[in-house]
Amino acid sequence: MCGAIAINLAIQHPEMARLIIKSSFTTMKDAVDAKRIYRLFPVKQLLKHPFDSLSKVKSLQVPVLYIHGAQDFDVPVRMSRQLLEATKSRKQLWIAPDADHNNICELHGQTLGTVIESFCTESELIYS
Repeated sequence: MCGAIAINLAIQHPEMARLIIKSSFTTMKDAVDAKRIYRLFPVKQLLKHPFDSLSKVKSLQVPVLYIHGAQDFDVPVRMSRQLLEATKSRKQLWIAPDADHNNICELHGQTLGTVIESFCTESELIYS
């Protein structure tokens, strides 16, 4: 849920220089639907906040770097692609090959560092 919270904060604080979102979901319902095991729970009754990042990213005014593992089965990589597509501000997506939800740094730490450094120092970002 950290990505959803960071997106919400970035909307409230457009003076931020950059926003980096790792392995985030589009909406909480989409995340629950993607993970079949959660379908056993009465999600509609339990879910009090939609955590709808997909609709919120349209309001972002800061450059965004989305990072996602190509083999993430907890939060599918398609969700970062959807967030990227909906984002109107400058944006970038880096997909970590062979990484899942939790091991991007472990598998690609050096490359990830380079991607983040480039994102943070570029004056102009390329639309992805």
